[in-house]
Amino acid sequence: MEFAIYIARQIGVKPVFKTVDPADRIKVLKEGRADLVVASLGKTAEREKEVDFSLGYFVSTQKLVAKKGQFKDLLQLDKMTVCVASGTTNGPKLKSMAHGIQLVELPDNAEVFKALQEGKCDAASGAEATLLGNLAKMPGKQAYEVPDVPIASEAFGVAMRKGEKRLQQQVNDALTASESSGEAEKIYDHWFGAGAAVQLPRSFKISR
Repeated sequence: MEFAIYIARQIGVKPVFKTVDPADRIKVLKEGRADLVVASLGKTAEREKEVDFSLGYFVSTQKLVAKKGQFKDLLQLDKMTVCVASGTTNGPKLKSMAHGIQLVELPDNAEVFKALQEGKCDAASGAEATLLGNLAKMPGKQAYEVPDVPIASEAFGVAMRKGEKRLQQQVNDALTASESSGEAEKIYDHWFGAGAAVQLPRSFKISR
C-alpha cells in the first residue's frame, strides 16, 4: 500500500483502494474496476499476455511453511499435499516441479494458513515474506518453520490494462524515483528491516 500511495502522489492523483482475492487481481483490471494492481503480482510471460507491467519493485522467493523437520528437499513434493492461494503462481510452479503433488487451492492466504493449522495439508506455499508474516500471527507457530529450500524467485510488478503506455511510464518514473530518493528502501525496512516482525535482507534495487 505504501508503494501505491507513493505512486499516486508522484502522478498527482488521490488513490482509492479496493481489496480483491488473489484470483481476481487481473480480472478487476480487465473489467475496468481498477486502474492499477499493486498486490504481490508476479511478472510472468502468461500474465503479460493479458496485462502490462511496471518495472519490478520487489523480488520474492517462493518457499514452503511446514511443521518443523518435515520438509527438507524438493524431492519430497511428489508425496505432499500443499495449500496455495488460487490465482497465484505458486500452484503452477509446484505442479511443474512435482507431478505427483496434491494441490489444495483456497481463496486467500488466511484460508491457506487455517487449512495448514487444521492439518488439511502438509505444507503451504507462497512468497517467503507472506509466509513469515502469516506464520508470525498463527497460533502454535512454534511448531512450524519456513525451511531454506527455495522453489522459485519472481519480481512483483504493478499491473495495468494493455496499452496504457502513458500510465506505465508514470508508474515506472515513480518507482525509479522511489529508489533514487531512498523511499523504496525506507518502505522495505519498515516491513522487513531491523526491528520488524519479519526480517529479510534487501537483495535488490529498482532499476530500468
